[in-house]
Amino acid sequence: NSTNRKYDRKQQKNHWDIEKKDWQRWDSLVRGETRLGWDIERQTIDALSEWWEAKLQKEMDQEFVEQTIAEDMEFDELVLATARTAVFYPQ
Repeated sequence: NSTNRKYDRKQQKNHWDIEKKDWQRWDSLVRGETRLGWDIERQTIDALSEWWEAKLQKEMDQEFVEQTIAEDMEFDELVLATARTAVFYPQ
């Protein structure tokens, strides 16, 4: 490699997994969109405020859904652990 650094397989996989997620997010953001530009100075997508608001709302909605699912799964695990404890150690 050009940096002369040695990375093990796990480090390389972690790096490419992160890069893949970044690319997928970028791709989902701009795929099929029209009338977008590129701001050279800020290195960002140049779009109308309404476009950004819609994208941010969609992103927040998705994060809320993912967080809710994760919380529900944690609660289910807690209930199951409590139930198992009650079965083995009745009062």
